Amino acid sequence: MEEASTGPYDSEPNQEIRAAAASHGGDTVAAAKARWLEAVDGIPLGQYDKRIVEWAAHMMDQSTLWVFAGLLDRARTSGRSAAE
Repeated sequence: MEEASTGPYDSEPNQEIRAAAASHGGDTVAAAKARWLEAVDGIPLGQYDKRIVEWAAHMMDQSTLWVFAGLLDRARTSGRSAAE
């Protein structure tokens, strides 16, 4: 996915979701799921972790997935900054 905003968000990230949906045929649900799966990509996951990631992709609404993905991205960035 192209340059997705990671927040912090002061309001629901509807504009970001709509912009990302363009690369998913206009489907905002697909864009949010892709954003979520992109955020967890590269994290070592056990079988139960994978079940929870898939559950979240199907059960959380678009904005929630988007914000959780942003939280993961910001946590990574913060961890890298602290390690330097």
